[in-house]
Amino acid sequence: MAFAGQQGDMQLGAPVAEYKAGWRFAAIIIFELISLALGVFFLLMGLVGSNGYVAPMVVFSAIGVLFIGGAGFFLWTSFKGRGARASIYQGGFTYQRAGNTVTSRWDEVASIRQSVVRTSINLIPVWTTHKYFVTLANGQAVVFDDALGNIDKLGATLQNQITKALLPRAIEAYRGGAMVPFGPVSVSQSGISVNGKTQPWNESGGVTLFSGRANFLRQGKRGAFARVPIAKVPNMFVLTGLIDFVRRGGR
Repeated sequence: MAFAGQQGDMQLGAPVAEYKAGWRFAAIIIFELISLALGVFFLLMGLVGSNGYVAPMVVFSAIGVLFIGGAGFFLWTSFKGRGARASIYQGGFTYQRAGNTVTSRWDEVASIRQSVVRTSINLIPVWTTHKYFVTLANGQAVVFDDALGNIDKLGATLQNQITKALLPRAIEAYRGGAMVPFGPVSVSQSGISVNGKTQPWNESGGVTLFSGRANFLRQGKRGAFARVPIAKVPNMFVLTGLIDFVRRGGR
């Protein structure tokens, strides 16, 4: 299936990079097989290894069902991610996944939103999940995730290229007196508004990104005016670029 706006690679310029299914996708397949094997094992234990006692039968069977359910989840995840491949060009991207193909120029993208979740055990990082939600101007949505290898590098490229395309538009809208929306945040000549509260420009200390949150600082004061999860803010780096532009005296 091809979405509207697909014109073929000739419209996108020279190829830059290609990303295919990585080791995480292979790990999902392995977890799927392990979960299925454990599920069958515990079900058999519940049926023939409990010596007719009800309690062990229920416990083993319940554990078996949980493992088989996990296998089903991993199977669905691998099915959705089959054939994943992203190709980056100077002028845009193509993305193939589960038999679908999306092609878009950078200037056809309306927004990008990222969700990067890091899991730690006893402060030791053990796993990180990545999702980059890209919405095209025609309303079609694309999700780049861990089905692709080097997803963090791909995500940085997407953010960089889309920001290059959208930041000049945001600056132009700001200069024209419009309110520029970024989900729960908006920017206007009156200041920065977060969830309905507005911070005037002369009180703004800029914005920092730390530990999954955007922190809107107060000029000359400790603490933040507001904090928002980065995952909830579309075009996060367009927002930071626009705030930097205004605070440097851009009008």
